[in-house]
Amino acid sequence: MDFKPEKKKLTLSQLFMSLTSQQNVTAEISLPDYCSDIKRILKCIITPSVTSVSSMGENITANVTADIRLIYVGEKDKIDCYETQKELAFTSKCKALPAEAIISPKAKTNYVNCRATSQRRISVEGNVAVSFDIFTAAEKEVLTSCSGKGVETKKEIISYERLICQREKVFDMGETLQVPSDKGAVGKIIRTGAYAVLDSKKAVSDKLLIKGQLCTQVLYCVEGEEGRVSLLNHSMPISQIIDLPGIDENTSCSVRLNVRCLSVQRKSDSASNGSLLEIGAKVAAFCKCTAKEQVCTVEDCYSTSHEIETEYALEEFLSPIESVNRQKTVKHTLDFSSLDIANITDIWCSDALCSMKGRGDTAKGECSLTVSMLYLDSKGVPGYGEKNVDFNFETKLPEKSEQLLCNMHCQVRSVDSTLTAKDKVEVKIENGIFAEIYSCLNKKILRSIEVKAEKENKDTAPLTVYFPSKGEKLWDIARRYSTTAEEIRKENSIEGDTAESEDMLLIPAG
Repeated sequence: MDFKPEKKKLTLSQLFMSLTSQQNVTAEISLPDYCSDIKRILKCIITPSVTSVSSMGENITANVTADIRLIYVGEKDKIDCYETQKELAFTSKCKALPAEAIISPKAKTNYVNCRATSQRRISVEGNVAVSFDIFTAAEKEVLTSCSGKGVETKKEIISYERLICQREKVFDMGETLQVPSDKGAVGKIIRTGAYAVLDSKKAVSDKLLIKGQLCTQVLYCVEGEEGRVSLLNHSMPISQIIDLPGIDENTSCSVRLNVRCLSVQRKSDSASNGSLLEIGAKVAAFCKCTAKEQVCTVEDCYSTSHEIETEYALEEFLSPIESVNRQKTVKHTLDFSSLDIANITDIWCSDALCSMKGRGDTAKGECSLTVSMLYLDSKGVPGYGEKNVDFNFETKLPEKSEQLLCNMHCQVRSVDSTLTAKDKVEVKIENGIFAEIYSCLNKKILRSIEVKAEKENKDTAPLTVYFPSKGEKLWDIARRYSTTAEEIRKENSIEGDTAESEDMLLIPAG
């Protein structure tokens, strides 16, 4: 009988490569005439925004706008600020970049140092990094069966996540906002922030409809009211249709929204009297659509009649266990014993740095974030303070796994504060926790079988007496004597795949 191996190609999502490019950001800034003299620097913030990404040959380039904001105590001990921008380009090299690769960038500030060299000049030094996550669709070929030439196979069913389609869509959002009269006219903008929330998703034939919100926050000096600041929260609806070939209403789709770029400008219209804001943003939606499937793979083989050569490979199979999208409220009391806090002007924090590990049926995440606070002291003078807050997140999984792979992200959505004492601030931080948790199976599987010459015939008895160990596998015994497990079962009138005792077995010749 001719030898017939059968193979199957599995399509998987793969993180092809992660690259990081860093740059130092330096600036010597002279304040314009409309800014007051610097009495004391409160905070300097560098906010990098990815405006575009391109690739050519081995080069991947991200164009980044670095927004530099100086918050300081100015004349008459009132808060003042100044903003400027620097255009940067970050490039990383990736050899053999796949043609259909998805390049997902993210920019962050590693550190910022700022000092006043005079009452009108500041020197800024910082470092900005851009990470490029490169995703591809990879094909993995596995041997599923083979027959003929006396080949016996040992098979195993493996669960895996089949990729149907993945894509990242970047879309622009914009709105001209009428500022409520009770908030006051917009003067200088002190701080901005934004995050995107996914409210719902619906898969139809080859398309995914997503709905959500872009939530923005703007802290600004009120025009014409010296020393007064105002915080404005605003949300814009997200509604996008994303083309994803191959999906339907039964497809499992994961979506992550990321605000790449935010622009907030006072509208330069004399008729508006500072009551209009122009808000613009670039939002990226990374979509991965998969199906949980099983494949029968050949784990081992031998031939009862021929010599064979085999090639094995250690392969990793990921099977989704849990997709987490939850709210996590963190309450913490911050001790600012060195500060004189009479009133909190503004409080915020950046997205948390996270890690997650899993074992058995439990996954645990650790998060760390920095809480930043602007305040007024008992004399009405602005001040700044910050503290680190750490918190944990734990989730029970629907099934156990010997090895888990966890990807976790935390999104800070709101920060509320209460001054409970002169130096104690109680904060309540609302977070969105997102995690994808997989069972990770590292398995040695058979990649190829090559049948060689027939085995030499030897004078052997039709039956061999063998005394097994209790629990010994019939497969191993059959392989040793070039017969089959089924023949051993028939000869000894036993069932199952193992020897249930150490009693004698009769092994038929192969």
